[in-house]
Amino acid sequence: MKYRKLRIAWSVAWGALCLLWVILWVRSYWWIDAFQHRYGKSGSATATSKFGVVHLIVMHQHPTAPITWRYWHASANAWLTSGQPQPELFHWNHSSNSFFAGFPHGLALVTTGLLAASPWIRWRFSLRTLLVAMTLIAVGLGVVVYAVR
Repeated sequence: MKYRKLRIAWSVAWGALCLLWVILWVRSYWWIDAFQHRYGKSGSATATSKFGVVHLIVMHQHPTAPITWRYWHASANAWLTSGQPQPELFHWNHSSNSFFAGFPHGLALVTTGLLAASPWIRWRFSLRTLLVAMTLIAVGLGVVVYAVR
C-alpha cells in the first residue's frame, strides 16, 4: 500500500474535525457560540452556531473599530424566551457590502466524514466516465446559477 501513513493521517485529521462538528452541533441547542474576525479598517467575518445551524456573515463596511479576534457565547434559552424565531436550515442573502449564509451542522458533518473516508475508497474509472461526470456536474451547476438569477 503506497502512502498508507499519509492516508491514516488524513483520515485522523478529518475525523477529529468531524468529531468537533458533532460536539458543536450538540452544544448549539444549549449555547449560542460566535467567532468574529475583523480585518482592515472596516471588514468583518462572523461565524455563529445556534439551534443546529451555522451562520456565516461577511461585511465590508463595519462601523466599529477593528478588533482582531473575538469569541462570545450566550444561552439558547435566553434567545428563545426573547421571542426570536429559530433560524431556517438553508438560507443566504447578499448585497453590495455583505454576504449572509446559513446551513445545518449536518451538512458540515457529512462533508468532513466523506473527506475522512475518501483516501480509503478505490475508484477505477475510464476517461469517458470522467468526461460524462464532469458534464453532468457542469449542467447541474448551470441549472443552479440559472435558478438563482
